[in-house]
Parts: sequence; structure tokens; C-alpha cells
Amino acid sequence: MSKVLLEIQGLHKQYGPVEVLKGVDCIMQQGEVISIIGSSGSGKTTMLRCINMLEDFQGGHIRLDGEEIGYDESGGVRRRKSEKEIARQRALTGMAFQQFN
Repeated sequence: MSKVLLEIQGLHKQYGPVEVLKGVDCIMQQGEVISIIGSSGSGKTTMLRCINMLEDFQGGHIRLDGEEIGYDESGGVRRRKSEKEIARQRALTGMAFQQFN
């Protein structure tokens, strides 16, 4: 069995009253190549922006190689990590964007 490199659990993202990501779950194993496919406006780019902390998200967890991305939680209180720590985490990811017509 391969090692889990990226794990997304219950990811929620809203823009005002509009819920864009509604409890997204995803597990990506070491060595996998992943494609995210969907119609325009379905939340693909928003999910990628959340993984890289270019967007704050309202709920859920993102873990990269077991490390919590973007937020620390203590005593039931969720706090955004420092910009320095987020920049360090961001440097650990790489993504390729392609457009197909």
C-alpha cells in the first residue's frame, strides 16, 4: 500500500452565503498523478487555491505528508498559521494547470 501524501477531509469553502466546496474528501497516494475535472464554476480552482492557502477555507482539514496545512487547532479553536509557516508549506507543493478546448 502506498503512502498517503495529500489528504483532504470535509473541506468547506464559502463566498458570503454561497457554499462552493461542500465537504470535499480526497486522498492522494505517493506516485499518483491526479486530474481534477469538472464544469466551469464547480470549485476545481478554489480547491487548489485552498490546498496552497491562497484562499482561506471555513471547515475541514488538509494534510500534506501528515502535516496540517494552513491552520492549527487547539482547544476547539482554529487559528491560521503564520505567513512564514504558510509560505514554507506552500513551497512543498507543485501543480500544473492545463486548459483544454
